[in-house]
Amino acid sequence: IGRDAVATSDEFGGGAVGLIQGVKLSLFNVSDAQNPTEVQSMVIGERGTQSGALQNHRAITVQAGNSNRPTRVTFGINVHGNAIPREIGDPWAWYRWNYTGLHGFEVITGPDARIEQRGVMIVNSANNQSGSDYWSAGEDRSVIVGDSVYYVHGSDVYAANWFGMDQFVGPR
Repeated sequence: IGRDAVATSDEFGGGAVGLIQGVKLSLFNVSDAQNPTEVQSMVIGERGTQSGALQNHRAITVQAGNSNRPTRVTFGINVHGNAIPREIGDPWAWYRWNYTGLHGFEVITGPDARIEQRGVMIVNSANNQSGSDYWSAGEDRSVIVGDSVYYVHGSDVYAANWFGMDQFVGPR
């Protein structure tokens, strides 16, 4: 989990710079530790997108996979601009906040290794501001128990089934 960046020219004539864009998830094949390769990447949001997971490992929840299901990963994201798919237009553009929510992903390993987005529990949006302030996503936490997902956003708690994160209950 990190940040996407695009190379561009410095508008002040200072040469090439990398401009941070959205939150980036990458899956790496590390079977050859000396030569890891990126298998897949996914970028959520555009310039301005933030997540507490970028600064605090406690903001990331991982439920280990087993023989019945892949590994599950959740973390909160303040999405600016469009979520997915994302096209880079002007890399200097700053996008308005769109929504805050808990994003769920499955990480499939083996010969068909990949990341799949499974859902988003959108608890606050620019179209419907309710609940906690969207910037509190830096302190967001989540818990996965079986197929139940719980999202702690500010002082509010939301709950959903893994297979229908957009059908949540809360806040409580």
